[in-house]
Amino acid sequence: MGVLFGPVLSRRLGRSLGVDMVPYKTCSFDCIYCELGRTTCKTMQRKSFLDPALIIEELKERLAYLGGQVDYITLAGSGEPTLNADLGDVVSKIKGLTTIPIAVLTNSSLLSDPEVRRELHEVDLIVPSLDAAEQDTFEQVNLPLEGIRVEEIIEGLVSLRREFRGQIWLEILLCQMINDQPRHVQHLQKAVEAISPEQIQLNTVVRPPAVQGIMPSSPERLAEIAALLGSKAVVVGQHCPAASQQGISYSRSLRKRIIEMLKRRPCTLAEIAQSAGMHPGEAHRLELVKVLDEMVQSHLLKVRVHDGQTYYQAQSEGEGDLADQK
Repeated sequence: MGVLFGPVLSRRLGRSLGVDMVPYKTCSFDCIYCELGRTTCKTMQRKSFLDPALIIEELKERLAYLGGQVDYITLAGSGEPTLNADLGDVVSKIKGLTTIPIAVLTNSSLLSDPEVRRELHEVDLIVPSLDAAEQDTFEQVNLPLEGIRVEEIIEGLVSLRREFRGQIWLEILLCQMINDQPRHVQHLQKAVEAISPEQIQLNTVVRPPAVQGIMPSSPERLAEIAALLGSKAVVVGQHCPAASQQGISYSRSLRKRIIEMLKRRPCTLAEIAQSAGMHPGEAHRLELVKVLDEMVQSHLLKVRVHDGQTYYQAQSEGEGDLADQK
């Protein structure tokens, strides 16, 4: 199985080609809202998980197929990418291969390490997370490895802003009645002022979460918090019923239909939307993109590029019963 996924159509990054930097669900957090489920390897130990040369070889082949039609190469995947001890080497090799900008999605837990920050200096965009600025709420939302302190994470983000020349888009994911109340926002305001990112992106629970019953913040509350955080704040996560039982059932049903369809033949996004009976409007298309993105990251689907078109295809082995994976 390759380490690349996509390109996927990202709401924020456009046509994003992902690089899965760590084994599945290897992370320092076990976030209650994670759409990939519970963390199976919770760690802060950095390791050389992948041969950087193999990553670059696979990336070179994929970019040749795509004809360079990619907006970002995104270091992310199904865990925390900064746990990969070869992060700096991979970034340097990608920079030597292409001028396509590099983005890194991180939970910020290792940014207190000066070496990790140094390895990120060459990237163009960092999207770090900060879901809470007080220890008790941080532990409730992110379920971090024991010993991780949120004040150290904030200090790491402040240091990153001081040292890093690229863009920082700080992501805050809000859960109803857990980290979206006035006291939580007040603490976040102080942290955001100190970090001074170019953007503050407010997200919420838009896919079935790891912990049942976690609900999204309402559109009204997201708008209120965005106004409190100032002109840099934008809402990127839209309220949807995905976290409800009805939404979860619909999401499971859609995934089963997609798998059944793609076992027969590879399909484009437009073909999947048409076969699923979805309206061609952009809002519905974006919901389908999120489902496909999750299935690629969960290794249920793979992506092929042929004649400039992106096709999704079911994995030929190790698929299992979808119902057993939920």
